[in-house]
Amino acid sequence: MLISLDKRMNVVLVAMLMISSAIAKDEVSYLYDCSVPYETIRLVAVAERHMKRDIGYPYLISFNSKNKDIQEILKGFKYERLDSRTIDCKSEGNCIDIAKKLISFNQVNLDLGAFQQCYRYFKYEDMSNYFSLKKSYKKTCNILEDLIKRYGYSWDTIGMYHNRKSKEKERWLKLISQKVKNAG
Repeated sequence: MLISLDKRMNVVLVAMLMISSAIAKDEVSYLYDCSVPYETIRLVAVAERHMKRDIGYPYLISFNSKNKDIQEILKGFKYERLDSRTIDCKSEGNCIDIAKKLISFNQVNLDLGAFQQCYRYFKYEDMSNYFSLKKSYKKTCNILEDLIKRYGYSWDTIGMYHNRKSKEKERWLKLISQKVKNAG
């Protein structure tokens, strides 16, 4: 029995769609490997994003302390200064090289990547954990899971992701609240 060309093309098209959706699902499967709701982690990404970049943009380094030597340390690297405390390092490899250079000069009070994980508190041997969206999502999940295990699931606990000091935590939670209101 011969199948017409149109029917064969439809079969091929359906097969391609099935394969591409399986690949797409596999590419985002890490979103489902976390006990913390996606919406909660997305709120962290919303709060931590730089206003000049999309939510989840991973190539960011923010400086939490002022240091006049940073300009000198960064000489020779390609990056875009977004404001007085944040640079866009443009690629995972470049971000890793810049972060390692900063750390070698004892600049450790750095917020790194899409979720702005502070190197001072979260030191990963594999620096791509900061600048790969998939890996940093998983690390953010782990941080939140640990906090929730320790303190219970609450906004106060989610605020501890940013800072455990009450004043800083409250300011961050207020920022999240404003962003949720503005989005809705």
